[in-house]
Amino acid sequence: MNPTAVSQVVEQLVRVGAILFLSSFLLHRGFTVYEAGAGAMIGSLMGSFAAVAVLVVYMLRKRTNVHTEPWIPTKEKRKVLLFLAVHGVTICLANMLLVLIQLVDSFTLLPLLQQAGLHELAKTAKGIYDRGQPFIQLGTVVATSFSLALVPMLSHEQTERNEIYTAVRVAFIIGMGAVVGLVCILKQANIMLFKDHVGAMELTILAVSILFTSLTLTFIAILQGLGNVFRPFFIVCVGMISKWGLNVLLVPLWHTVGAAVATLIAYAVMCVIAFFYVQKRMSRPLLSLSIIIQTIKAAAMMAIILVGYIILINELPIHHGRLFSSLQAIIGVFIGAFVYIIMIVKKEVLAEKDLLAFPFGRYLIKIKQRKAG
Repeated sequence: MNPTAVSQVVEQLVRVGAILFLSSFLLHRGFTVYEAGAGAMIGSLMGSFAAVAVLVVYMLRKRTNVHTEPWIPTKEKRKVLLFLAVHGVTICLANMLLVLIQLVDSFTLLPLLQQAGLHELAKTAKGIYDRGQPFIQLGTVVATSFSLALVPMLSHEQTERNEIYTAVRVAFIIGMGAVVGLVCILKQANIMLFKDHVGAMELTILAVSILFTSLTLTFIAILQGLGNVFRPFFIVCVGMISKWGLNVLLVPLWHTVGAAVATLIAYAVMCVIAFFYVQKRMSRPLLSLSIIIQTIKAAAMMAIILVGYIILINELPIHHGRLFSSLQAIIGVFIGAFVYIIMIVKKEVLAEKDLLAFPFGRYLIKIKQRKAG
């Protein structure tokens, strides 16, 4: 996992750095916002090239000192290239789940809002709705970064490996925590990132999607790890078609709230189908009822603490501006994460070997052992 991890971190550092530099440079030079946006897109490409460069360096370092290469018939080479092309495209498309659902909105949401009578307000409404995408992506990345690290251990012959159950448990637990925590501090996070709290209903609905996206991406990775690359592609296709149809049905009725509901339902549909495919390969349930109940209890406790914290801080006699909301949100993240993790450990939702997948896992194990003692 090291080359993948290093390349992704380098990609984001270069991408974000280039986007910030190029967009601010072009704006200060008098270019329009759209031209600055074009410069930001160049920054994204620079990040991708940087990631490829890192992977090439790793590949060159791993090469063995073999002077002769084995001869492969041309026919076999074609088979290998075709295999890589077909499987590579399907794997990439399946893992572009979040982007593809967002792509459906890009093609359908604005025209549907205009047809529904919003006219000039349609662009503003879509801009507010698009605030939900960073929240979904951030929550999903946090939830899947732990669970997906276990997937490379899977193989055809080891479908009952505990890594599958652990990956699903971790995705569910962190996904649930991310949903509840984000909903509790959504107002403060919205003001921190976008200066106001417009679009609360849409963002709340989209935040709930994090649980389904986290589980769906984990299920897709498990299926791919078990050698099945076409079912994940089918799942994503069903999700896109569902999202498209639901947008057509719900946006004229509820505008951007309808689009948010359509996104939530599409992710839920994909999650159910993916769960069904993975569960068929297993001999026992992927998630036990006790784990679900204990996780909900831990999330409820975190919600109570966070709501109490927000109410208490709001009573302070100071200016409640953007900086104040930013501090509220950031401190709330740490408080919520701390309470949630402690509750998960004390309720013994995860085994000791599962806790090692988390940062400071050894300290969490000591807390669990102390409680047991």
